[in-house]
Amino acid sequence: MRTRTKVEIHSALGPGLPAAIVLVAAVAGAGAQEAGGPADPCRAAPPSPPSEPTRAKPDAAGFESAGDLLDAIERGDAGIDALSAGIQYIKTFSLAGDRQERRGALYYRVRKRGSPEGSGSNEPDERAFAIRFDELRTGDRIEPISKVYVFDGRYLVEKLPEQKLFTKRQIVPEGESFDPLRIGEGPFPVPIGQRRDDIEARYTTDMRPVDEQLPEAFARWAGDAVQIRLVPREFWAPEDDFTEIRLWYRPDDEGRLLPWVARTMNKAGDEAIVRLIGIRLNDGARIPEDAFDTQPPDEGWDVQILPAG
Repeated sequence: MRTRTKVEIHSALGPGLPAAIVLVAAVAGAGAQEAGGPADPCRAAPPSPPSEPTRAKPDAAGFESAGDLLDAIERGDAGIDALSAGIQYIKTFSLAGDRQERRGALYYRVRKRGSPEGSGSNEPDERAFAIRFDELRTGDRIEPISKVYVFDGRYLVEKLPEQKLFTKRQIVPEGESFDPLRIGEGPFPVPIGQRRDDIEARYTTDMRPVDEQLPEAFARWAGDAVQIRLVPREFWAPEDDFTEIRLWYRPDDEGRLLPWVARTMNKAGDEAIVRLIGIRLNDGARIPEDAFDTQPPDEGWDVQILPAG
């Protein structure tokens, strides 16, 4: 069942987005913009991006092992029920060497099953995300091309506003529970709400130097970041989409580790880098009311609704 669901999601999204959603974990600047900070050369969404404060060098001595770091990350995830951020997604294709960059916004929400909106059952909390790209860069060319993805906990929607195309696919059948955002469970390894035991069961983990494989453009803000690398264990490698996942985290003002940058390499050798900029949490998150709307649009659109299975 889980393998089938993973294939269905890939079919709906195509080969690119799963790597981008790994980046739902790339959170740049886990707080509000700091006045007077350096200008960020890689803005996330027009009209102007938040800047990232210059930070001190990290005290890596606080983590004696990758396991200690995963514990700290798990503690930092506790209490994150909503998140909004600008998103920068860079994909480099191995064969042709082409490079594409998309920019926009990302929204993330957790609905507690025991909450008034939830079912009150003992099932896992329902996690939803939405990514709205509004700009495509190819070489020196910049185009205002929109692309929207929404997963509301059960349905996955892709919207192409310029072409007026709307595709809605049921990912989680009625009566079943599935979390495609869990690392190893589906193609959307979002480093929020992940448990150390789950990660270590599927991946070998090791801490790496902060600047190793970090894009040069981001290095200026890497001062107190930490990096962890995940490599699929031999048993799981055949069904994993990635040969390697690298995650960078930075502490917020309260010392909680939050994701900053994610870099993945898939089996075709394609590289994807995702960064979240100007992250806001919980009550501070700026999430539009219709961010997780999966209802078909009004007339004039080509609409496809596909059941599970």
